[in-house]
Amino acid sequence: VLWGSVQDLGTVFAFADVTMGLLAIANLIALVLLFKVGLRLMRDYDNQIKAGVESPVFDAKNFADLDLDPAVWPNAAQNAPANHAEIGNSVHQR
Repeated sequence: VLWGSVQDLGTVFAFADVTMGLLAIANLIALVLLFKVGLRLMRDYDNQIKAGVESPVFDAKNFADLDLDPAVWPNAAQNAPANHAEIGNSVHQR
């Protein structure tokens, strides 16, 4: 902040542009590295939809090789809405 306050505006914006570009490159690298895992998870979701599951749920047990913490992804049966009215008000509803 101190450096930006003593520089001219063009220099500050040029520096901001460079740093945003570096952040974009870091994000693109992360997307490339996570592509296979993301594709696998999307296919699981699509398979649940095709199987007739009304509200697909992520089950960490199906992805044991990803070394996920099961406490973060509790059992779907425990978290499923009790009736259809709750599904419409769910945060996950699109």
